[in-house]
Amino acid sequence: MPIVIAIVSASCGTSTPATSPSQTAPLAPGGIATPAPTARTAAASKLPDGVTPPTVAEIARLQAAVQANPSDPVSQRDLGFALLQRVRETADPTLYAPAAAAFQAAHALDPEDALVLVGIGGLQLGKHQFAEALVSGQQAIAMSPTLVPAHAVVVDALVELGRYDEADLAAQEMFGLRASLPTLTRVSYLAELHGKLHQRKRCCRRP
Repeated sequence: MPIVIAIVSASCGTSTPATSPSQTAPLAPGGIATPAPTARTAAASKLPDGVTPPTVAEIARLQAAVQANPSDPVSQRDLGFALLQRVRETADPTLYAPAAAAFQAAHALDPEDALVLVGIGGLQLGKHQFAEALVSGQQAIAMSPTLVPAHAVVVDALVELGRYDEADLAAQEMFGLRASLPTLTRVSYLAELHGKLHQRKRCCRRP
């Protein structure tokens, strides 16, 4: 199954330090949010000697697929996502370059694939290129208006740019598409930024 990711925020009620949504890891649309790369998450990703981490195995598989058929845009795109996932697991910024190369190849092969722009936006957020990420997210939405991960990129970029009112509107639009954990955590985080902590508590309260 291809690794398709979107920027999501850390889940409510965890013991990890408060972070903004773009400081968190990309995952599959509708997937569970995970914290940003830290020494703790990097250590947690280590496996016993001789055991290959699943993401490393997926990267190797996709690299072989790309080598066998460099003109396959899906393999190029998914390789970029897998490399970003590995950044989350290891906090290794050197993986950004091959991820960018994979996304660029995928975009050249299939300029109409909105998910490629989501991946590019996620990479730009990780590198703190927030204005560029906003453009990538907006372009992805223009291609696929109901693609929730694209809306997530836009929300996170607006937050990091300090454009909170616009981020509120973008988060509400995202909420209208899917009331998932990634969406709710963004709404909650924005409420916290506005000092509306009671709304954050309601978001995070379990039934």
